[in-house]
Amino acid sequence: MIVIMRKVSFLLLCSMIFISAGNKLEEGMIVPKFFVKIYNENLSGFSVIRSDNLFDGKNKAVIVSFFASYCKPCKKEIFVLADFYKKYKNKGIMIIEISIDTEPEGIELFKKIVDETGIEMPCVIDPMGVMARRFGVSKLPTLFVFDRYGYVKKRFEGYTEENVNNFEKIVLGLIEEGAMDEDIKSLPNSDIKRKADQDLSGKNKKEK
Repeated sequence: MIVIMRKVSFLLLCSMIFISAGNKLEEGMIVPKFFVKIYNENLSGFSVIRSDNLFDGKNKAVIVSFFASYCKPCKKEIFVLADFYKKYKNKGIMIIEISIDTEPEGIELFKKIVDETGIEMPCVIDPMGVMARRFGVSKLPTLFVFDRYGYVKKRFEGYTEENVNNFEKIVLGLIEEGAMDEDIKSLPNSDIKRKADQDLSGKNKKEK
């Protein structure tokens, strides 16, 4: 009887998450406000994360991914993201992995994956599906790439090699774009004006 009730409650919660996902977060839209408690505080170095602090100029790209232990592709994607984060976290990216598991077994499996493999990217346990509803998630895995201003650059649904390649290309492009902006900001005003004049001069020559 207890097992049946658990299954019913799980199905009801999933339907609540997916039915209420009508407010779908699409490309070009701004990130919703959120505040999350981080499970792997010791490994990630974060105890909590607020959306307001993610887009203060430090991060060139922010990635939010949704996971569940019953989703086989999610178990592939989480390790791809973990490796990518380890490689590029010092380049100005942030990745947040969010588990929407509702059952204790699923939650424990997520914890085991994080703990035993030493995942450093911030991980969140959200059994009530608050973040999934806020982001309008209807499929798993779903991954969002935000630019440094908090706008959705790309929404990925499902795990494929093509999605992985496009994800890496977009995020690396945002890192490069952010680095170029930092280089320009570090120049004295006279150098910025000189560079702008050179660019304009070159453009005028081409037009002639």
